[in-house]
Amino acid sequence: MGKDDYDILIDKIRNRITHWPNRFLSMAGRLQMIRYVLLSIVNFSMAAFLWSGPDLNQRKAKVFWEIVCRRKCDGGLGLRPLKEANQVSCLKLIWRTVSSQASLWAQWTKENLFKNGSFWSIKETTTKGSWMWRKLVKLQDKAKDFHMMKVGDGNNTSFWFDCWSSMGRLYDLFGAHGSIDMGVSRTATVAEALNNRRRRRHRVDVLNEVEKICEDQRLKLTREPDVALWKQSEEKYQAVFKTKQTWELIRKEDPPVQCWRSIWYRHHIPKYAFLHWLAIQNRLSTGDRMLAWNVGAKPSWFSLLGRALVETGARFVAKLVHNSVVEAYGTDYGHKRRFDTDYGHKRRFAGKVPCSLHIASCCLFPLAGEK
Repeated sequence: MGKDDYDILIDKIRNRITHWPNRFLSMAGRLQMIRYVLLSIVNFSMAAFLWSGPDLNQRKAKVFWEIVCRRKCDGGLGLRPLKEANQVSCLKLIWRTVSSQASLWAQWTKENLFKNGSFWSIKETTTKGSWMWRKLVKLQDKAKDFHMMKVGDGNNTSFWFDCWSSMGRLYDLFGAHGSIDMGVSRTATVAEALNNRRRRRHRVDVLNEVEKICEDQRLKLTREPDVALWKQSEEKYQAVFKTKQTWELIRKEDPPVQCWRSIWYRHHIPKYAFLHWLAIQNRLSTGDRMLAWNVGAKPSWFSLLGRALVETGARFVAKLVHNSVVEAYGTDYGHKRRFDTDYGHKRRFAGKVPCSLHIASCCLFPLAGEK
């Protein structure tokens, strides 16, 4: 597919952005639009919309998109990268193919693309099928880490290509010569390999180990059908595909950050939380940063105990603490701003909003106590 093939998709995204009723959304509002509206289309040009709005100016980005797409506990905003979301979708299609689900597409691929054989036996250089099918074939190595078979009667499990024993996939261990050494056909199922041959003695110890595994598995055969399993976590497999767990296993690992719960707590205010996150990234145009860019600039000032101080990231977060208190239970440190009789609600918030934000300020901004 070329660049022109995506023009329809890009026009659809632009129309959705420019026709939103409120074009003066804050960055926190744009983040919500991306998470709940644009993700249903595709996360293309989302970075430009997040920082510049409908203008889609990519030069106004304040934080790398890679950081934005990290989990909140890792210092990001919780958006999923398009590359990882695409891989999860492809792995789900592979699961439909190898799990023998009642899917018309899966049945058609079995009958026409690998002739009722094994998906894992297809070479990456195959020219059969569409470009999407060839893309799925290239993800075999990644999908092998997630898939295994629970043998019942052994009729739907490939002896060489499926992971059904403690030794893993036998074809990956022995290659094409394994079928000659073991006397088992390359297309044989577990049931055919166990019931239609006798045990052999080999000069190689690893082949004798395979014979022992086959003998033990022969005693465990039942009349129940084979079950395909998918990895959910380390050493835990289930007969179901779960998108979230799969994404957790393939995503790029990032070190967790401290005090992230103090920003994204349960009752957080999106606007203040987003500004707090930007302050942690040191990407706000505060007074100290403006002076660093231009000595002759007129920075914003911060009033504290009758003194006018240059605004810094730490002082900006302290101001967010004050605003969060006011928004949470309507007081300005003792002065009533609106009448509220839900004192239980105030007590619950008193231990959450101000304290948690103050802890985050102390942990992430050691300059909060500067003179």
